[in-house]
Amino acid sequence: MQVNLDRSKRAMDLFIHRCTTENTDLGIIAEPNKNMTKYSSKWITDEKIDTAIYAPHKNLSIRKSGHGKGYTWIETDELAIYSCYVPPPTKVEEFQHFLHELKISITQHNKEVLIGGDFNAKAHTWGSTIEDQKGNALAEWASEMDYVILNDGGTPTFERNGGKSYIDVTMCSSKLSPSVDKWYITKLPQKY
Repeated sequence: MQVNLDRSKRAMDLFIHRCTTENTDLGIIAEPNKNMTKYSSKWITDEKIDTAIYAPHKNLSIRKSGHGKGYTWIETDELAIYSCYVPPPTKVEEFQHFLHELKISITQHNKEVLIGGDFNAKAHTWGSTIEDQKGNALAEWASEMDYVILNDGGTPTFERNGGKSYIDVTMCSSKLSPSVDKWYITKLPQKY
């Protein structure tokens, strides 16, 4: 499950409840509630706690984990999984530097890769009706990395106060994409 929790304790509670009821193995989170991640080994975060990976079950074999500026990763027996967050005011040059650092991190794994995150980047590739330079940079980067964008563009990934956008992206290495089944967006309650 992938989500941006907007630092909300209530949203985090709902997320954890949903993971429990749906027996979710893994959560990829942008903007988790900082206090709630500190008290459990189930949370793997970056230094600023802008990104997190939630691994509630001990049966998930995490071989190693790490982080960089704007991302957290884990490595299982089969995959390298990344959670990413890029704040909205990030300039294009900073965004490209982030993508460069992310690429360097990814190359340390000899595994297929799954990436989920709130990139605050807009491109037609994942359903946005408008494009920006960050979206174009991310779409180009994904293509160069031979990654498949899993977003189908049918549903916005962010909605608030009547506005909507497509800024959260899920992608994976092309060899992994045939095994991805039933990718979809679920709407959570607006008030949390």
